[in-house]
Amino acid sequence: MGGIRIDDGANVHFYGRIGIAEGCDILIGKKSKVHFGNNFSAGKNFYLSSNTGVSFGENVLLGWNVAIRDSDGHSVIINGEKKKSEKPIAIGNHVWIGSDTTWLKGSVVKDNSIIATKAVVTKAFDEENVVIGGFPATIIERGINWEK
Repeated sequence: MGGIRIDDGANVHFYGRIGIAEGCDILIGKKSKVHFGNNFSAGKNFYLSSNTGVSFGENVLLGWNVAIRDSDGHSVIINGEKKKSEKPIAIGNHVWIGSDTTWLKGSVVKDNSIIATKAVVTKAFDEENVVIGGFPATIIERGINWEK
């Protein structure tokens, strides 16, 4: 069972054809900007929670059970200072995201890349044409590309 909630004030754009399989949960907060590029495709049980912003380039393919969160969903205070709990996520063009992956705030992946199954993406990667995998995710192969 899934659903879509887009709060008043949210900024959501669809730039072409998208496909989302059953069981999705999409929660977009009032301050969020979410952009879906052309030919976006998400498998079963896709979970997206955005309070600040998520952008998907063109030709992005997600396996099943992919979870994307651009915020912690709560505040963390360290030595009396509130830690930043939100940061946008950016996914480039022609990115294949394997099943059972998790994306956390501030994650960035560039064009023509592959995210390995069960990877936990926790940071920005500035290289294109890479395979990223592991927990936490790191670059495990360079100079790649892929075809659907």
